Amino acid sequence: MGLIAALMATGCAGNAGSNPQPEAAQNAETVQAQQETGAEQETAADAGQQSAEPAQEAAAPQIVKYESSQGWNASYNSADIEVIEDDAVYFSYKGEAEGTNQIGVLYYPDQMPDEVLGAAMSVNNEMPDHTRSEGYFAGRTDVWALRTSMESAYLPNAIDDFIAVERNGGTLLLQITTTKQADEAAGIKVSDALAAVVDSFELIDQQPQTYSQYVPGKYVTSAEDGIEGEESTEYYVQFNEDHTGLIHLQDDISVIWYSREGKVLNAETGEQIYEYDVEGDSLYLTDYSDENAEAIEFTRESAENTAEAEISAVDYADTANWAYFGVGDDKDADLFLVGPTVDTLDEENMSLDYEVMRKYFAGALEMERGMYEESARMYAPYYRQMALNGYKLEDKDEQDRRLAFAYQDISNAFKYYLENENNGRPIVLAGFFQGSDMVYRLLEEYFGDEEMQDRLVAAYAIGWACTEDMVKEYPQIKPAQSADDLGVVISFDCEAPEVTETVVNPAGQKAYSINPLNWKTDSTPADKSENIGSRFMKSNGKIIGEYTGLCGCYIDEERGVLKVTDVDPADYPAVLDIFPEGAYHIYDYQFFFMNLQENVQNRVELYMEQAAAADQAA
Repeated sequence: MGLIAALMATGCAGNAGSNPQPEAAQNAETVQAQQETGAEQETAADAGQQSAEPAQEAAAPQIVKYESSQGWNASYNSADIEVIEDDAVYFSYKGEAEGTNQIGVLYYPDQMPDEVLGAAMSVNNEMPDHTRSEGYFAGRTDVWALRTSMESAYLPNAIDDFIAVERNGGTLLLQITTTKQADEAAGIKVSDALAAVVDSFELIDQQPQTYSQYVPGKYVTSAEDGIEGEESTEYYVQFNEDHTGLIHLQDDISVIWYSREGKVLNAETGEQIYEYDVEGDSLYLTDYSDENAEAIEFTRESAENTAEAEISAVDYADTANWAYFGVGDDKDADLFLVGPTVDTLDEENMSLDYEVMRKYFAGALEMERGMYEESARMYAPYYRQMALNGYKLEDKDEQDRRLAFAYQDISNAFKYYLENENNGRPIVLAGFFQGSDMVYRLLEEYFGDEEMQDRLVAAYAIGWACTEDMVKEYPQIKPAQSADDLGVVISFDCEAPEVTETVVNPAGQKAYSINPLNWKTDSTPADKSENIGSRFMKSNGKIIGEYTGLCGCYIDEERGVLKVTDVDPADYPAVLDIFPEGAYHIYDYQFFFMNLQENVQNRVELYMEQAAAADQAA
């Protein structure tokens, strides 16, 4: 097996798949993103409460980082690998093994990957038999690589694998030579050592890749133009710059598109399902499984049409634009729930035309609704949220523009709800992550007057910071002080004790938080015995784990964030690459699910009691 095949099989070096995470790690807003690549797992891991016999200690790896003057770094275990600088930089395996086993790295300025690969593989001006593939490089979804594999033309019993990465106007080429080993164990050791080097690559100041930049975009057609026998309706192909995409025909299919040979893979199964070709503004899509299939022509949607579609208002009189609309008629209070960030496909804001995105959005809400559904009638609008990419922007003005666009939908939905559904009923606002950002904006716009403040039971704005500036500018935003005050904001975001900043709570920012176990706002620690139940769920609402006393917590006095104790970051990884290790953001409400559920019920009951008493007094 060549090294590229080994890398693809193990998920290293940019394989489009992902290694399984602990089950708990998949049960928050990013479950939807993981489902797009088939990463929703059925493991029965009892996260945080597993025990095992101590493993026999192995010799500690001697990890060394090689820093190239050409702007790339790679790490290696010096017990297995030595670095040789010659015409290229070679990472050579020095353990017991047959033949040559090494990675040669060389940068070719002003040449594109196909050109470099062709020259590297050519033998006497002829192209030998080889296999080709492509995919993400070193786990980076913003860096795409072309790969080939062939029998070595110069070394006996060896395989040459090539990985070509477009880098800042040139190509970084990795030539990986491995000799077939008679001893299978030795072969595995060689592959593991070299794969670890490839997987460790860091590209400094990597600029956006331009290779195949003519492909990404949205291409549309109507049924009458391209799909015989269907009623006239719009179908489309969305290819994103990170090589993900969505094909909307009879069903929505998340895909990975290749730069060459026009391959389109099902992102969940990894199987090729279509072939494509782009000519000017036309994209031709052919069913790969049908050798007699005719290509369907799609036309690139212009930027003007895209902008016009984005500007048009969502019709919230149409209940199809609500994930929940009046669910639970027998409740005394209303819940207006704003969904979290689920869109990892779009560059800017989520399109409501994507049925698969609606599915993931509804799935995220299913994982939260259990906190509220016993206490309130539920309303939750679909909205054109800012896609996850927006949180990576250095241009904060552009980020604000995308969030403001998302809030237009939330504001319009809330206005429709107030004018047509509320009828003076008490309101619980709730959100998570971006949804909580939207909740703060609702408080700013709609709850400045006393009548609306009196209607507010509480706002559960979890996973987004309630800041000092926010509270100072908008006095209607009142941080909760206890377990039973009304008209207040319940807010916190979870971290391991060693974390110093996240995108939710950057360095230098002080947040107002409340401890969801002891309901204190100071640093008084809450023991895990006060945690009446953590709950982890799948996106269909199925409970996959409930644990009493899983974790405790305390509020960090300096930053105001919630520090979680008694759990290991290795068992609860950050999952999203916008968060550092130890950021427990995606577990914010899951860690304390039943305490929060109880608190919602108690606050609603207290509100109703006080309202009844006020009516009697009047």
